[in-house]
Amino acid sequence: MTINQKRRSFLKASTAASAAALIALPNQTQAQTVNPASRVKVAEVRTFKLKDALFVQIVADNGQTGWGEASPNNRHVAETFIHQGLKQHVIGRNVWDAEPIWDDMFYANHDLGPGGILTYAIAGIDIAMWDLRGKLTHQPVYRLLGGKYRDKVRAYGSFGLNLGGKVPLTMDEAAKIAAKFVERGFTAVKARTQFRERNINPWPDPTFDYFRAMRKAVGDKVELLACLNSSYTAARVIELGKRLHGELGVSYIEEAVSTHNLHELAQVCEALPFPVVAGETEYHRWRMRDLMDVGKVGILNPDVAKCGGLTEAKKIAALAQACSRTIKPHNTRPNFSTAAALHFMASISNAASLVEFPDTDKFRDQMSLMRSQVVFKDGYLSVPQKSGLGIEPDEAAVKRAVVN
Repeated sequence: MTINQKRRSFLKASTAASAAALIALPNQTQAQTVNPASRVKVAEVRTFKLKDALFVQIVADNGQTGWGEASPNNRHVAETFIHQGLKQHVIGRNVWDAEPIWDDMFYANHDLGPGGILTYAIAGIDIAMWDLRGKLTHQPVYRLLGGKYRDKVRAYGSFGLNLGGKVPLTMDEAAKIAAKFVERGFTAVKARTQFRERNINPWPDPTFDYFRAMRKAVGDKVELLACLNSSYTAARVIELGKRLHGELGVSYIEEAVSTHNLHELAQVCEALPFPVVAGETEYHRWRMRDLMDVGKVGILNPDVAKCGGLTEAKKIAALAQACSRTIKPHNTRPNFSTAAALHFMASISNAASLVEFPDTDKFRDQMSLMRSQVVFKDGYLSVPQKSGLGIEPDEAAVKRAVVN
């Protein structure tokens, strides 16, 4: 072999060796730097049924935990459903399989009805899974959901009048509660009439008088909002809505007509010159599509603890964005539900300017179970910045508070 042949042979061998090294190096490096968090699996699903809440805890096989919350409506059934219908689709799964886990829980059970208790129960698990993912990566949940558009959200104080119940608030009591929110720094207040659909077109109807008393109590600068709890026909609610808006400056009405009567809802949306909100009793993207297409609603208010959690809420927001609609979450619980709603609103571009926050006086016992909570200041709720949802319960206290 000549010198030139030897040189060419050496160069060819060197090139091949270098190429092999370059190909092998990423695999070796990857093997050395795989994040252990990516391999974590779900070991256990726990529930804590409280007097006015259903907390869910996901325990990973590395000992880390995540916390969530399901809507408390008939929490007894939701708790049973989590243990007998859902957790078998979760235990043993990689914690990062958000979409496959959600689909498995939903489609294995949707013949029972695609909303209500099914999506309530899924929501508790789903929110806890996102909290766990955040803690595993030392990131706030909004980063895992796509990033942050805002640091805080203006909150409105929300309370019920119970006008359809046995012991409704008096007008004086309602006015005092509305004024209390303003004293605490809220710049918007919403009252829920709570007549409900069993008392359609209530008569006599004191709704206008209640809101007039509240307007007097809070003054003209505070935004006043009305939830009518699906208790009117289109003709009646159009008449009432125009009076509430024109005479009292009510900014919008929510749940104007019977929940499933989308054609009447469209009549209301087209007749009123101010926003109509709906969606708290619609529990998935398909029904939200119908709200927009048939019901003509301009603002959707999904409840993260009802609509299947953050995984489904993000789909609803994307669908709404494609239809030029905004999102203003329904939210009646102060802890995990509120934290999840804030991370959700931080992560979407089409969030409305308001999020619901309940009268915390009603939830003193529940809030005492928390080591840390969401922060309200000067009319705004801050988006939590710590890992996961950013709030933590006292687990021992939660266990002591469990009820049968």
